[in-house]
Amino acid sequence: MKTYRLQDEVPWKEVTRILYWYLCMDVRHIRNQQEWGDQRVVQLLLPLLRRDCETVRSLRRFLGYPGTTK
Repeated sequence: MKTYRLQDEVPWKEVTRILYWYLCMDVRHIRNQQEWGDQRVVQLLLPLLRRDCETVRSLRRFLGYPGTTK
């Protein structure tokens, strides 16, 4: 079994930046699908985007970061 170094701090700010980047990529993908006229894909992806956005918001609140995501 692996042993973990518990003294290392987790770079939460970087983690939230990466998660935010993925949200931006999802939004860009949904917009591209709308431009191409594929509304079926948009309808399937919007609930997932909302869930992911709320998950990132919850993580930010848990970590005590001020404000909201864009």
